[in-house]
Amino acid sequence: MVSSKYLLFIIIFLWLCCSLTAAEMVVTQDIHELTNEFIRNNIKDLSGNWCCLLKVSTDLKSFDKVETSLAPMKVEPRIGEVWVYLSPGERRIYFSKTGYAKIVYDIPLIMESNCVYGMAILEKGANVPKALSVIIKVNPADAAVVINDTMQCDIGKAIKLLPGTYGLKISKPTYRMINEEITVDPDNVFFDYTLQPISQQKVTLTSSPSEVDIFMDDQYMGKTDKEVFRYPGTYTLKLIKSGYETYEQRIEVLENKENRFAVTLIKAGSTLSVITIPPAAKLYVDNQEVPSKMIDLSVGPHEMKVTCEGYEPYTKQITAVKGQNISESVTLISYKGELLFEVEPMKTAISLYDKYSYLQSWTGSNNLSLPVGDYTAKATLEGYMNQDKSFSIKKTKPRKSN
Repeated sequence: MVSSKYLLFIIIFLWLCCSLTAAEMVVTQDIHELTNEFIRNNIKDLSGNWCCLLKVSTDLKSFDKVETSLAPMKVEPRIGEVWVYLSPGERRIYFSKTGYAKIVYDIPLIMESNCVYGMAILEKGANVPKALSVIIKVNPADAAVVINDTMQCDIGKAIKLLPGTYGLKISKPTYRMINEEITVDPDNVFFDYTLQPISQQKVTLTSSPSEVDIFMDDQYMGKTDKEVFRYPGTYTLKLIKSGYETYEQRIEVLENKENRFAVTLIKAGSTLSVITIPPAAKLYVDNQEVPSKMIDLSVGPHEMKVTCEGYEPYTKQITAVKGQNISESVTLISYKGELLFEVEPMKTAISLYDKYSYLQSWTGSNNLSLPVGDYTAKATLEGYMNQDKSFSIKKTKPRKSN
């Protein structure tokens, strides 16, 4: 039987093992707003609100898990940082990593949409690096300088950066963009760049359907399909056509590349196409005649009506759904009338036609049930003059023809 002293020794030993093996993460800099930074490609939370971005500087490469009361929308490891997209108003955040004690951090301020915040979490005992004054000089001096896609810098003015590697983009219309990584350390705090002029590049814009209005950075460019010339860089492409959803997307025009952009627009509603028998029937949608029997409909309910003289009208309620086309085939039911056809001599051959085509033939007199409409009978007999006789069949009224 194990003695109580031995059990106590085991418990103490296990506690010491855990204490010695579990490292500790510490918050070395509380959350604060980075007023000179912006979010380039923001996202929305589950409530439809624009997120805020928390940039966590760390020497731990990444965390196994980042949790919040409202659930983070996105966690993105970066060089020397972890980016966490949070819902505005988030109050508490948890950081977990294998081998380290979990951090429970109460946010000391109210985080707002589209704002960027920073904090630092390091391994306990690690040396906290000091920020260095970095100067970036560019010719021409009015170029745009962005670090890590979020920090916009003033050319020639000192900015504070921790030692490490950063992404650097320098751009200006009509000049070749610089996109590279820089390493900041005590020996590298001054960077000097000269942009090189470039020529405009051909951009080919096609769409389905065609004849779509083109806008690039809100400037009207004409209708698709079209070729335009633009300097390398990023543009907002917008395509607009009635009956279709507006297309809007950021595009990048590259130097010495095939800048071809093909877009298929999505219908804002649906297309109704109708085949009728007889073909001469007329189509009405919401009491408006549609001569082509094809029409683009807005989303929602509509009334379709098909009419033709001599036929019973056809009416149907249809519902247009975005992106779903509607095809209808309608065969109208004709009104009937009676034809009493008498002819002499009895061997006379009769051929019957309507307005469109030949219908049937017989010899002598006949009694026929025919759809309401206009007809022509042709009578022929050897030794007699041919005769044509036109007549109309009315609904439920017998017609006698001699």
